[in-house]
Amino acid sequence: MLDRRQILNKSLTIALAGGLGLVSFSSKRVAAKSQVLEGIHHQNWFQETSFDLQKDLANAKKSNKNLVLLWEQIGCIYCAKMHANVFTRPDIVELITDNFHVVQMDMRGKRKFVGLDGREATESQIANAMIVNATPTTMFLDHEGDITFRAPGYVKPKFFKAIYQYVIEKAYEDQTIFEWLKTHKFS
Repeated sequence: MLDRRQILNKSLTIALAGGLGLVSFSSKRVAAKSQVLEGIHHQNWFQETSFDLQKDLANAKKSNKNLVLLWEQIGCIYCAKMHANVFTRPDIVELITDNFHVVQMDMRGKRKFVGLDGREATESQIANAMIVNATPTTMFLDHEGDITFRAPGYVKPKFFKAIYQYVIEKAYEDQTIFEWLKTHKFS
């Protein structure tokens, strides 16, 4: 499991790359098919939460997929861009749905959950405990519930696709995302 310092370092690396434009990609735009539920965009292929992250983790494992906690919040313009520009690409949606069990979470949410630690807490308390302080944040967990990688913020579609593939390949075990990207091409 990554310690707090490693999580922040990985988060900072991805945020800087996206923010500085080190990774710049483009894609065709497709009409958005998301719907807005309680102020947050939602995809019909997201998994319904059981409000118990241990059960959501078990459901992901049962389907031989890894759990993704997708942290968003009401009014997040970059979350809206993610839904409009990334989650409308069939190739990306197929890659995600074939390999991941995505549960949408509200960083400021008041809904009660059972966390991965077995304790009851609100979404915002879980976000705080998991060091989620920006949206969107895509958090990848292994079958034991350990965070294997996180991608904070919005990046263009090609890079989102690369991030998911990086996690599928478990390349985070021995390469930074930047090392890995040097040997992989995405469109």
